[in-house]
Amino acid sequence: MPKSLKTDGWYNAREAASLLKEEVTEATVKEYCKQGKVAAKKVGPKKRWMISGASIKKLRKDWGIE
Repeated sequence: MPKSLKTDGWYNAREAASLLKEEVTEATVKEYCKQGKVAAKKVGPKKRWMISGASIKKLRKDWGIE
């Protein structure tokens, strides 16, 4: 993992895919954001998705990665 997962942190789609051990692609993470499958928000002038660390942790647990 490029960095440790902090449940109170926010991660971009590429970082989230990496923290999910690349079980999914960056594009899939973005799709999860659009569908509301993960807690996420759009930030900045380019409106990039940011995913909550708690949501990533939940996916890791659900998928048996942790």
